[in-house]
Amino acid sequence: REDALHLEVASMRRRWRQAADRVEELEAGGAVASATEPLLAQIADLQAAAASRRDNWADTSDSMHTRLATVEAELAAVSSSKAKVERRLAEADEQLRRQQTELVSLRGA
Repeated sequence: REDALHLEVASMRRRWRQAADRVEELEAGGAVASATEPLLAQIADLQAAAASRRDNWADTSDSMHTRLATVEAELAAVSSSKAKVERRLAEADEQLRRQQTELVSLRGA
């Protein structure tokens, strides 16, 4: 009977040691988890910064496209005005030539 009790105590000690070892493993795993927390926070910060840059880039791109469209519209208006002015200038040049020709013929008469 005493041998049975010794075996039971040895078994209990073995199970206790295994449980203690498991606790140490879990605590060590907690240390790993606590060590990764700053890294996870840094990753989250980097992701937030990247999202912010992406949003800023999209806003800047939209703004640039709007400005480009405005400048293109202004260019079209200026080009149209220039064409009108050039036509009027050509008409004025033609009228001046006709009047000079008429003046020359009147002087010669």
